[in-house]
Amino acid sequence: MKELTYLNTEHLGTGESDRRTVFDVYCENEYGEKFLMEMQRGEQQFFKDRVFTKLFDAAEIAKFDKAEYEAYEESLKALRDWKNVLETAEKKAREEGRIEKALEMALRLKSAGVPIDVIARCSGLSEEEINQLEE
Repeated sequence: MKELTYLNTEHLGTGESDRRTVFDVYCENEYGEKFLMEMQRGEQQFFKDRVFTKLFDAAEIAKFDKAEYEAYEESLKALRDWKNVLETAEKKAREEGRIEKALEMALRLKSAGVPIDVIARCSGLSEEEINQLEE
């Protein structure tokens, strides 16, 4: 990209959801080819809102005294720790769910008379685990 020209084509609608950023960026590449790149809202919080929210948050944090800042840092640490705990629990629950599903499938296949070695290959379970399943 060689050059950018911002064209202010923000569309102001009547409702709150319509009053968001939609604009075009007029671009030129190194070969002199010109093209228009449209920037618009998607399935995420709107860019302008995010920028101003982050800016105001940063301004609030910047005026903290030492004790407030330390308390803020501690709360961030606690939040991050809690997030990690939840992500770890979610990962463990998914793995347990996968194992439970494999066991259910293996039991149905065993009940249908499918050979144990085939069930083991398809389910990822050991033949010993499959033999222990109760029909």
